[in-house]
Amino acid sequence: MRAICHDLTAEEQANVRRAIRFLRVQLGSWTMVSKVIRMKERTLRRIRAGHTVQPYVVRRVVAALDSVPLSDLLAGELPPPRVCPYCGHG
Repeated sequence: MRAICHDLTAEEQANVRRAIRFLRVQLGSWTMVSKVIRMKERTLRRIRAGHTVQPYVVRRVVAALDSVPLSDLLAGELPPPRVCPYCGHG
């Protein structure tokens, strides 16, 4: 996986937040998301509310998504086209 050595742009941070919401759809609850990405629910809630997305968060989300490349995550390719980020239906 490519190292993340820079601060994320506002757009990249928004794309990571979208991926986190998509993970919630896939896993069924915020509690499961926090367990899978090994992060306190409070921290996850702050990120969702707009706090800065740190590079370690991106690494954990990419690891949880397994088959999604870092470049796709940062470019906003998740959820896939035609898939609703809120319900997961396509």
